[in-house]
Amino acid sequence: MLWLHNIFMGKNSISLIRAWVRYDEAMNAYNQLLRRQFQISGLQLAILRMVAEHAPLRLRELRSQLSLHPATLGQAVDSLVKKELLERYADPQDARGRVVAVTASGKELIAAAPLAGPVRIRYAPEDAEKYERLEHALNELVELFGLEPWSK
Repeated sequence: MLWLHNIFMGKNSISLIRAWVRYDEAMNAYNQLLRRQFQISGLQLAILRMVAEHAPLRLRELRSQLSLHPATLGQAVDSLVKKELLERYADPQDARGRVVAVTASGKELIAAAPLAGPVRIRYAPEDAEKYERLEHALNELVELFGLEPWSK
């Protein structure tokens, strides 16, 4: 009977791998479209959308919302400022702080770009039970794939 169990487990693992490959290919294709059509990454678009929701937004607040390494966020914001999609200026309430806001060009890009990827969850009707299942599944995936050493 162990052989029968192994056959079914093999089918489940193959299905999981197929689902992961499908997800990975879809995200890669989406990010390629963003780079080709808009010259930005998925992370940069997510940053634009979040800043647009809360503009003006302190960089410190944006960093805590995204849980990004400061250098990663800094590079993404620098690129968006250089492309004139974001503006960055001194925080009027804290001279050491910086604030970002979306420019008119950034707003146009947000309106034209497809709403996909993880940031889409922020705009979909909330389904707490589904979100909880997905969070659990993604955390388990990191564990199953042996990716803990590279996760936060």
